[in-house]
Amino acid sequence: MIKFAVCDDEPSMTQKICEFISTYMQENQDAAYHISSFSNGRSLLESSCDFDVIFLDIQMEQPDGMETAKMLRQRNIHCLVVFITVLKEYVFDAFSVEAFDYLVKPIEVEHFHSMMNRAMQHIQQRSMKHIVIQKPNYCAVLSLSKILYCEVQGRKLYIHQSDGTVID
Repeated sequence: MIKFAVCDDEPSMTQKICEFISTYMQENQDAAYHISSFSNGRSLLESSCDFDVIFLDIQMEQPDGMETAKMLRQRNIHCLVVFITVLKEYVFDAFSVEAFDYLVKPIEVEHFHSMMNRAMQHIQQRSMKHIVIQKPNYCAVLSLSKILYCEVQGRKLYIHQSDGTVID
């Protein structure tokens, strides 16, 4: 399940972002999802913060969105943070909290969908487990989901993959 949080002090904007997320997920993803909404940074920080993507307004009462993002990172919470704001001047500050994207209000649907495509790809890649095979002459990164079985013959390891290739 993909977990979203929307943190904005304007109820109409929170509702709009939730609608954007729901529409996108229903049209483009075959995945279960849940959306939690928060009216300020404090209530978000007091939650479990177990989210994949957090949509965060910058201009709110203390802690504002930027400060909330800093506190999330200080807690080692590495979800995707997407700032949604009218304030263009904070775009460079977003780098210091490793923001995934920065959307300016009013939100353009095309830009939102583009960001969501990248976010879903990032979440999918993050959830995949990999193994690194290092040999004297090359190095390979294999997805564990593509490994059918491993076989040992003598002192040699053979990794059989779902696409029919064998790594020895």
